[in-house]
Amino acid sequence: MPQRKLDNKAYLGLIGAACSSLVLGLPAVIQPAAAQTETPQAEAFRNPCPQIYYEEPFNTNTLVPAGCAPNSISSQLGFDQTTVPTGVILGNPDGTPNTAIGGITPAESYSPLQAQPPLPSVQGASIATVSPIAGAVNVRLVNTTNAAITYEVIGDTQPRMLMGGEETMLTNLSLPTTITAVRQDGGLLDLSPSSFEQGMLEISLGENTSFDETQGVLQIQGDGQVFVN
Repeated sequence: MPQRKLDNKAYLGLIGAACSSLVLGLPAVIQPAAAQTETPQAEAFRNPCPQIYYEEPFNTNTLVPAGCAPNSISSQLGFDQTTVPTGVILGNPDGTPNTAIGGITPAESYSPLQAQPPLPSVQGASIATVSPIAGAVNVRLVNTTNAAITYEVIGDTQPRMLMGGEETMLTNLSLPTTITAVRQDGGLLDLSPSSFEQGMLEISLGENTSFDETQGVLQIQGDGQVFVN
């Protein structure tokens, strides 16, 4: 009889060891299956046209991805996403701006973009020439429309609002410099010099009734030549 009790204990010990090995092995089998289903679930809930593109500041400086309803800047500029101008960000379907162009995401704080002037081969004729003083100029912007206009000196200021019929003075802008302007109602803008003298340039922001290549970007080069793109 004692010998049989010892055999039973040994048998039960073998069963316990086998069960422990089986339980320990279960996570290794289950874990890959869970990992395989995670990515398809995330893909199924992706929104190709997230709401962030219709909220500020991205509503006025970021193009929506192809196939999405246009936001303010997309309606304003009216061109396809293969010709993105300076100062404008191209959006991605995952809800973030293209970091290769803008360098920012919606989760980060907004910072001005450093725009580069177009190459001389594609740049049009200058619309005016202002004589800089110590490498800088003053620029007065006059809003002759009835719409609010968002303007920004790239690399120098945050986006600011200029209401219809109002004007503002931008002082001591180091050259070269780029100024962007966008109507909040989605209309087109006509940027034209109304007066200029040594160290001073006045730009009229008027209504443009026909679409052209002007995209609301004013550039003043180091020699004082003024271009609109």
